[in-house]
Order: sequence, then C-alpha cells, then structure tokens
Amino acid sequence: MCESKVTVHYNAQEHKFKDVTQLIINDSSLTLVTIDGSRHEFKGFKKVAKIEGDFIKHVVLVVLE
Repeated sequence: MCESKVTVHYNAQEHKFKDVTQLIINDSSLTLVTIDGSRHEFKGFKKVAKIEGDFIKHVVLVVLE
C-alpha cells in the first residue's frame, strides 16, 4: 500500500499529516484517514481552493477557504 503525505492549508495555518490512505470531501467537510485508522476532520470552510497531487512522490496539497 502507498500512503501519502498531505498538507492542508486552512484558517492561515498549515496542518501536515503522514501515512494518509484516504482523502474524503463532502459538502463543507474534509476528512483524512491515516493508516492507523485515525480520522482528521476539517469543517466549515467555504470552498476547496486548490488540490495538487504528486502521485510519484505521494504528496498532496489541499487549500481550503
């Protein structure tokens, strides 16, 4: 299995996560699930401004507004 590193920019803060296996976006909710089953949720944003993924390096950037 290939896990990714995900960086989320939200509310002028940068949040970094390792070993992410799922990235789920529903309405105004973003959930990251890590290999150990932990869930990290971001709620209340107005829109997803950007998603950039480098699938060779397994790196994803998500910018929320």
